Amino acid sequence: MYLASDLAGNLGLYRSVKVSGAFSTPTPVPGVNLDTPAIENNPVVTPDELTLFFGSTRPGGTGDYDIYEARRAHVADGFGAPIELTGLDTTGADVPNWVSPDGCVLYFSRLEANVGYQLYMASRGR
Repeated sequence: MYLASDLAGNLGLYRSVKVSGAFSTPTPVPGVNLDTPAIENNPVVTPDELTLFFGSTRPGGTGDYDIYEARRAHVADGFGAPIELTGLDTTGADVPNWVSPDGCVLYFSRLEANVGYQLYMASRGR
């Protein structure tokens, strides 16, 4: 299970493994530049655990919360440096919610003024 937690003092990305019916103590998701002083939340992972999407307030993004993607070649590896999905981000709050098993469809939420959160879908080829 991937989750966001403030175990280290600010919201970051963690993973907990289910062993004998119980979840282990969450540990930080390994990777390049995944843990920053900013907020990282809403982790969404493909079933093969090779692609991670998450929301972040890190500096240099398009808006308030932006959607980032990080990949890795093998489950035993840490994730590579995340890239902002600028084609999906606005100046508001954008966060991922669900990704299809093949990683080609992403559902995400966007906070829109005077409306609230709206659900969107983005797709790409393999």
